[in-house]
Amino acid sequence: PGTMQPTMRRDVFAPRGGVVDEVLVKHGADVAAGQPLVRMRDPSLEIELKRVDGEFETAQRQLDAVRATKTNRAIRDTTPVESYRLSAEERELEQKLTNLRRELELLKHEREQLVVASPIAGRVLTWDIGPQLLARPVERGEVLVTVADLTSPWQLELAVADDRLGYVLAAQKDITPDLPVRFRLGSEERAEHTGRIAEICQTADLPAETTTRPTPTILTKVSLDSPDLIASLGGE
Repeated sequence: PGTMQPTMRRDVFAPRGGVVDEVLVKHGADVAAGQPLVRMRDPSLEIELKRVDGEFETAQRQLDAVRATKTNRAIRDTTPVESYRLSAEERELEQKLTNLRRELELLKHEREQLVVASPIAGRVLTWDIGPQLLARPVERGEVLVTVADLTSPWQLELAVADDRLGYVLAAQKDITPDLPVRFRLGSEERAEHTGRIAEICQTADLPAETTTRPTPTILTKVSLDSPDLIASLGGE
């Protein structure tokens, strides 16, 4: 078993854990590179932003008070010890503000990353994307959307059972690495097409089966001998 897939295909991942607030595209939508796809929210990040922003405002008010004290006419004749203390406190608050400003910038950058954008121009392949994601909590690294450039070359992706892969590897060694492949599409009854093995994944996938003991499979990619096969079948 296998599927026809465009070679230029990208999964878009959640940059961090959070909740999906808004899905900005639909299945089958054409998107540009950099176009926002999903808007997320991380409650813990918002709490941290409020905390740091509050500390920044407090430190700023303290610094303003110290500077006002230093310039107050009533204490211009203050002792050297008091003057030194005020200057030291001023420098300490200035450094604290610098650190808090940097922390705020980093947190705001992280919040900006929660608006997940498409890495390439293409079409959204994820089915039923709105109901599937909206208001759902997601973990960092979880796939949110898949986008593909349908104008790029297509390839056949096969799920080869791991107990059969040995024969394929032996044939590659004895015959040629780019072994010829013959296949039929599900939409056609008799037409046969050809290609050649281009790549064999180094790890196995375990199908999500609960009623039987699942058989691990190895993703094997096949380049097509007829690059215009999809176009000839009415695809893009």
